[in-house]
Order: sequence, then C-alpha cells, then structure tokens
Amino acid sequence: MDAKKEKQAMDPLQGYQPPFKNKESKKVSPLTKLIVEKAQIKYTIEFIFSLKAANKQRPNNMTELDFPQKKRGTNNFRKKVLTEKDRFNKMVGEIRILLNKLSGMNFDTISFKLMTNFSYTPSLLYELMKMIFIKATGERAYLDVYVKLCASLFKKFNNPEKHEMNFKKLLITKCQNQFFKMLNKEREERKLRRNSMEANPEQENDKEEFSKPMMYLFDDKEL
Repeated sequence: MDAKKEKQAMDPLQGYQPPFKNKESKKVSPLTKLIVEKAQIKYTIEFIFSLKAANKQRPNNMTELDFPQKKRGTNNFRKKVLTEKDRFNKMVGEIRILLNKLSGMNFDTISFKLMTNFSYTPSLLYELMKMIFIKATGERAYLDVYVKLCASLFKKFNNPEKHEMNFKKLLITKCQNQFFKMLNKEREERKLRRNSMEANPEQENDKEEFSKPMMYLFDDKEL
C-alpha cells in the first residue's frame, strides 16, 4: 500500500496520456509549402507600383463585383427637378454668400467669382445691385470695398442700349428712388412730430426728435 501511495504522489495524473501526445504531425503538402514561402516574400514599393500599368483593365474572365449597399444615388428618393425659379433663387443665394465673404483681403478672388461664375440676366443683375446697395448703406466698415466692386461692375455691365443690363444706370435709379422714398417718409414723420408739438407744447423732447433725419428705408422684399 505504501508503494502504491508513493507512486500516486509521484504521478498525480495516474498515468493519463493526452490523446495527441504521441500522434505524428501531419505532413505538409508541397503546395502549402509554396504558399507559405510566397507569403514570406517582402515586395518593395517600386515593384508594387510597377504592376499598376499591366493591371489597369479588369480581366475578361473576372466577374464584376456588385455592392448595392455602397452605391450612391440608388435609393428610392427621386431627385427634385429644379424649376426656373428654383435655379434663380439658388444663384441669388450663392451671390449672397459671396458678398458676405467679401473683404479687402479677398477682393480679387470674390469679385472674379461674382463676375464669371454666373450667367447674368436682367433679373439676376438687378438682385446683385440690390444686395450691394443694401450692404453698402448698412455696413459702413466695408463701404470702400463695395465702392470698388461697383467700379468693376460698371466696366463689365455697361450696355448703353439696354438699361436693365447697365449696372451703373440700375444703381443710379435705385439711389434716386431710395432718396425720394426717404424724403417723403421724412416729410411725413416731420409733419406728425410738428402736429404733436403743437398739441403738446410742454414736451421738450419732441424738439430734439424733430431734427433727427431718417436713416434707411427698405421694402420687405429687399431684405
């Protein structure tokens, strides 16, 4: 019994042999050896790029892979066909974006895009003039930039026969209309303030308000 206990103490697995311990390793085929050898070869960048010229076209016997989930524009939503009004509004928006970016630093780039990126019609040219007028009268810090832009537009759009394609005439007409609009509005306001002063002679603050000129008047459609 003592000998048996000593044997179990020396061999705790009690003679257990793993099933794959004495199993011979499988023989590797020559094809597998060749694949492993090829995989261990290191190719240079020059060699990889040299294969580009010889493999530009897909082989005739190679099926074309199809990945519908990665294709763009294959959804069921149809692209909206832009109407003439939509295209016009899109161009007006792009012009407004360029004018918002205009400054003394990028004047040459932005002015070139304004004069070359759009096919100007009388309506579009009028919208350009209107946006420049509103910005020039409302943004005093960039007044010199807008004056310089107007000078460039005077040279490009100077059709003497068509008034609607002459930027200088369009701008002068706009300034005249705006002047008389502000003048008439100021006369009405002065008349109301004068009547208020006559009705309430004790109010001194109205005298100061009476001398204040009107600043700017724009229609809702112009803003």
